Amino acid sequence: MIKLQDILGESESKLSGNVKIKHYSKNDLGSIVTLSPRQAKNFKNYYTNNDYKLSDFPRVFYYTYDSNVELQVKSQHKYVGTVKGNRLFYLKYSIERFLNKESDDIENKILKGIVTVSGGINNYDMLLKRIKKYYDGVYYTVGNYKIINMFIDLKVKRED
Repeated sequence: MIKLQDILGESESKLSGNVKIKHYSKNDLGSIVTLSPRQAKNFKNYYTNNDYKLSDFPRVFYYTYDSNVELQVKSQHKYVGTVKGNRLFYLKYSIERFLNKESDDIENKILKGIVTVSGGINNYDMLLKRIKKYYDGVYYTVGNYKIINMFIDLKVKRED
């Protein structure tokens, strides 16, 4: 079982409106490209490999535009895109509400049977599959890093 506190940062605030996000790749993918979760496994790096140990569910990893980025990642090609904040599932916020019995119906459908009474996640694959039914991606923090996993194809532009 995955402990919530092991994968999430201390705070998580809702993102609203259009959210600018960035993706880093060691490969030069071109000036404008569509990043696809189905193809993402072919371009994994060290950090992505660690996340795929939790779940091999298809997704592309992004940071919010204002997030800190690991130095090894920052030196790579940066691609920028935009997503709607209301199409992202806010993992920590939603789980805390669920545990306090304040979740809305969609959050209940997603989290029921997956989140333990202590806030752990007992099936990360199932969690991502359920989130995808209602949202385009999931947002969470790890330390100082604001991470977004997108489940849909997204057009991005290289920013040098």
